Amino acid sequence: MTRTEAKAQRGFSLLLLGFVLAAGLLLMQPAQAQTDRGVSTTQTVHPNPAIVGQPLTLTVTLTNNSVPQHVGLKDFFPHSMELVSVTPSQGSCGSGHRHNAVECALGELHSGGSATVEIVLLPTVPGTSTNRTIGGGKHSPENPDEATIAVNPAAE
Repeated sequence: MTRTEAKAQRGFSLLLLGFVLAAGLLLMQPAQAQTDRGVSTTQTVHPNPAIVGQPLTLTVTLTNNSVPQHVGLKDFFPHSMELVSVTPSQGSCGSGHRHNAVECALGELHSGGSATVEIVLLPTVPGTSTNRTIGGGKHSPENPDEATIAVNPAAE
């Protein structure tokens, strides 16, 4: 082995030793807790049970548990209900691409901030159904939520 080859071999060995030591230090460090939980979505239904022909109100709350970001909501209400109104606390909402959907662009939410969307529906048939929401943000994955809605027949 020439002198140049020996120097190269020692340099490579020191470099390899440095990587091994660095990897060992990384393995000894405690795992960091994940702090970015994205945008959480929750909803309430009032009254529940509802009554055919009487309005019910869904209140959907989106909370930004991440960095400041623009957030949005998609709500898919049961086919057996008619949309009466939708009112966001900020931003705007409109009909979705399906007849039983609402889409909202709620704008910027600071970290820890919340926005609500109030959706008023009119049940047309008795039974049990599910309201599905999907909330998300520019820097967060979409998070779904479901609420079960019971509808009783109208009193005769």
